[in-house]
Amino acid sequence: MARYIFLDRDGTINIERPNYVQRWEQFEFIPGVLDVLRLLKENGFQVFVVTNQSCIARGIVDEPVVVEINRRMCEAVRDAGGEIARAYHCPHAPEISECECRKPAIGLYERAAREFGFDSSQAWAVGDDARDLKPCRALGGRVVLVKTGKSAGYEKGFWDIEPDYVADDLLAAAKLIIGIENTGG
Repeated sequence: MARYIFLDRDGTINIERPNYVQRWEQFEFIPGVLDVLRLLKENGFQVFVVTNQSCIARGIVDEPVVVEINRRMCEAVRDAGGEIARAYHCPHAPEISECECRKPAIGLYERAAREFGFDSSQAWAVGDDARDLKPCRALGGRVVLVKTGKSAGYEKGFWDIEPDYVADDLLAAAKLIIGIENTGG
C-alpha cells in the first residue's frame, strides 16, 4: 500500500536563507535530510515537495532558476537513495496576486493527489510553518510541525492551527510517521 507525504522545502529540507535560495550553490540540505528521504522511500512513501517561492513574483529569482534548483534537489535525493515524486512551487507573492496554489491554499496538494491518483485525506504533511500544515489539514490529512526553520521557537498556542504532532527535525518526524503507519494508527 502506497503512503503519501507532503514536505515543505525551505526550513524543512534545506536551510532557509534570509533572501531566498537564489541559485543552486546556496541550497544546503539540513544535516541528515538525505538519509531521511531514503528512509521514507524504503518505507513506501511517495514524497511531494510543495514550496512557496514568492521570490519569482518579486523579481528576485527567475522561475527557470527555481525549477532548476528543485530539479537538482530531486537529483541529489535520488543519488542518495531517496526519491521525490514531484516538486511543486507557487511563484506568486500574496501582496501581488491571489492564487489557489500559494500555501495555505490547497491547490498544489489537490494537484498532486489528482496527478498521482491518491486520496489527499490519507496523506501527511511536514513543515516548519503553519501555512505548510493548513492545506493538508483542510484536506483531512495529518500534520507534523518540525522545529527547524521558522518554528525553532514553537510553543503550543503559537498559531491558529495546532499540529497533530511536533518533532525536532525531519528525522524525528519521519520516524514518528513511519511508526504510526506501521501500527495502523
